[in-house]
Amino acid sequence: YFDSFASYQISHALESLWVFVSAMNAFIETRAPWKLAKSTAPQDKARLDSCLAYVAEGLRLVGTVLLPIMPESAAKLLVNIGQPVPTHFEGQLNWSTVCTGRKVSEKCILFPQNEDSASGVKA
Repeated sequence: YFDSFASYQISHALESLWVFVSAMNAFIETRAPWKLAKSTAPQDKARLDSCLAYVAEGLRLVGTVLLPIMPESAAKLLVNIGQPVPTHFEGQLNWSTVCTGRKVSEKCILFPQNEDSASGVKA
């Protein structure tokens, strides 16, 4: 990502980021937090907490990396997972536990549907 971004190959940088997002998606599918949330077993509560913390941390990294490309959406993502919007990258792109125990917004629509006023077709 960083080499591509530094050489202004933004599409390649985003492809690299998409690999990370795809891995996060696979993690979510494997862990199935929606099932863990319905369980009454104490070990499933711990697994759910761990899963959600990992996902939030992954989203923090994605939001931080996207700041130069999509500043408004990335900032909205970060704020909605209870994170400040960084003003620099130093120390921000390491995996950490800063999201653990943070309260997140109940609902966040990063990309609302647009409706073409002339045709009435949703984009």
